[in-house]
Amino acid sequence: MSQINTIVINITLDGQNYPEWAFCVETALRGHGLLFHLTDDPPAFQQDRSNAADVKTWQTIDGKVMAAMVNSTKQSMIMSLSKCKTAKAIWSCLKAQDSGALLHTLMQQTHVIEQQDMFVDEYYSTFGRLMGSLTSMVPDCTAVQPTNLLKSSLLFCHGCKSGI
Repeated sequence: MSQINTIVINITLDGQNYPEWAFCVETALRGHGLLFHLTDDPPAFQQDRSNAADVKTWQTIDGKVMAAMVNSTKQSMIMSLSKCKTAKAIWSCLKAQDSGALLHTLMQQTHVIEQQDMFVDEYYSTFGRLMGSLTSMVPDCTAVQPTNLLKSSLLFCHGCKSGI
């Protein structure tokens, strides 16, 4: 078994910085050639257990990936990961936790954003950041959806109504 150096993730997930943390985790694992531990299922033992050494190696390395992720997570969030048995499971759990909270926060912000005393270009920039965060959560699609463009335009106009 080849020796795996310590996986260092120089940011702590605190519940507010998931995109930055996820980028750092992916980058660190890519650098170690271990990014697939976030997406692939563990190998199963063959019936004759001839791959037992490979399975054990995978489990050991996956444990190191899990440790790196847990060690870069705020202490108050760690127990929510206790039932996760693989790095992939931890990754999925944290992503799901973040997606719900972030979506809720962004949707709240869309309801309160108004131009008020902002210049139009300043409001447009603020609106663009908010919509960029929202649209980054939506899977890519191949067709242009006019209704999505209309919704964005309406939200923008809603914010401008008090300033124009």
